[in-house]
Amino acid sequence: MRDTQVRSSVSDALDSGGKPSHQAYPAASITINYPIPTNPQEMIALRQQRVNEELVATAIAGVINIARSRQQSLDDLKAEVLEEDNFLDLSQRRRLWDIVSQAWDNLPS
Repeated sequence: MRDTQVRSSVSDALDSGGKPSHQAYPAASITINYPIPTNPQEMIALRQQRVNEELVATAIAGVINIARSRQQSLDDLKAEVLEEDNFLDLSQRRRLWDIVSQAWDNLPS
């Protein structure tokens, strides 16, 4: 597994106790010891791992990596994240979007 330094807002956002917020999160540096997924199969394989901050950061980086490889724009990804689902309510999806959009800006293209 490669060790990749990822500049991300995930750490501070996850530490806020699950309360929705629409404020910008300060960027934090997280060392990721999982390979960043490059396809949906690798994303699915992450389900076999124990969930922790590092895995969540890896999954977010993977979503961004896959979206970029498919030539999706940030707006395309926003529509997917904010789309109604059975897992997250609207405030949670908005909070997730805040985190994903900051990660998009901080991850290398």
